[in-house]
Amino acid sequence: MLEEYNGKPKISLKNKILYVYNLSGDFITELSNGKEIKNFFEIKTTNQITVALRKGTNYKNYQFSLEKVEKMNPLKIKTHYKRAVLVYDINSNFIEELPTIDSAVKKYSRGVQKVLKGV
Repeated sequence: MLEEYNGKPKISLKNKILYVYNLSGDFITELSNGKEIKNFFEIKTTNQITVALRKGTNYKNYQFSLEKVEKMNPLKIKTHYKRAVLVYDINSNFIEELPTIDSAVKKYSRGVQKVLKGV
């Protein structure tokens, strides 16, 4: 039974052209090798790009394809950090309301996310 499971197919960018689109689906450029990809995105490895390709997500506000299309479907960034955060002191007195989890993290540190998850 374990021998049948192969996991998600791995994507290799060797000898393939990577087509880069913005989040609206408009064509930006094509990159023909790993060196061009690394220079364009200013990264050391192409791992993030292959993960974005495999999962159909974005990286640095770009989306990717191995086939050239005139326009890709617009990609919406899924954000779950737009909930308001209410801050209380240890005696349950209201202190302030912050508009997003990100703003709470900036003000009070990354421990906010753990508190909100109940960890």
